[in-house]
Amino acid sequence: MSKEYYRKCIADKRKDIVSLRADITELKERKKSKMESLTRSIKTATGSSKESYRKQKISEGERYNRDIEHKKDKIEDAKKQIESYKKQLARLK
Repeated sequence: MSKEYYRKCIADKRKDIVSLRADITELKERKKSKMESLTRSIKTATGSSKESYRKQKISEGERYNRDIEHKKDKIEDAKKQIESYKKQLARLK
C-alpha cells in the first residue's frame, strides 16, 4: 500500500472521531431534555402513573448511557486503527 493510502485512512478515521464526538454531545443533550421532561411528568402525575414515569426515566437513562458508551468504544477503536496505520506508514518511510 502507498503512503497516500495510509494518510487518507488516518484522515478518514479522524473525521469519524469528530463525528462520533458530535453524536455523543447530541445524545447528552437529548438525554438531558428527556430527563427534564420525565421529571416534570413525575411531579404532575398521581398514583400508579407516577411509578410508571419513574421506571421510564430509569430505562431511558440507561439506554442513553449505553448509546454514549457504544460511541466512546467506537472512538477508542478508531484511535487504535489510527495507531496501526501510523505504524504501517512508518514502515514505508
